[in-house]
Amino acid sequence: MNDAPDAADAYRTVAGPGRARFEVRGSEFIGHVRPARTVDEAEGFVEAVRAEHADATHNVPAYRVRADPLREYASDDGEPTNSAGKPALNVLQQEEIENVVAVVTRYYGGTNLGVGGLARAYSRAVKGAVDDAGTDTERPHERFSITVEYDDSGTVRGILESEN
Repeated sequence: MNDAPDAADAYRTVAGPGRARFEVRGSEFIGHVRPARTVDEAEGFVEAVRAEHADATHNVPAYRVRADPLREYASDDGEPTNSAGKPALNVLQQEEIENVVAVVTRYYGGTNLGVGGLARAYSRAVKGAVDDAGTDTERPHERFSITVEYDDSGTVRGILESEN
C-alpha cells in the first residue's frame, strides 16, 4: 500500500509575501498576501495588518487554508455586503491558490465608489498582491527517520532514490 502524496495532493500557493498599492478616486488601496498553513496563522496575519493600519477605514480579510476540509473565510469589514470580502476571496478561488491569506487595506478618499467599484478595487488589490508574490506548487510531504544496518544502507538508499 502506497500512502505517498500524488500529483492530486499538490496545490498552488503564494511563493512569499506580496503587496500592491494604488488609488481609485482618492481612496488608497493596499493589498497584502502571504502564505498561511493554519487558520491561526491566517488570522494572526489579519490582526498584524489591522494593527499596522489601525487608522485605515477598512482592513478586509480573505483566506483559504487547507484544514480538513478546506477552510475559506472573507469579511466585508464594514463595506457594503458582498462588495469587498467576497471579491477578494473570489480572486484566491479563481487563481486556485490555497494556504494563503489576503488583507486589503482601504483609506477612504471622500468619494463613494459604489458596490461595483469597490468589488473591482478589492479584486485588483488581491490580484496585484498575488502577482507581486508569485505562485508556487506545494507537494505535501512527511519527514521521518529510519535506522538500518550499514550493510543494508545501499539497498535502502536505492529504494528511496527510486521513489518520486
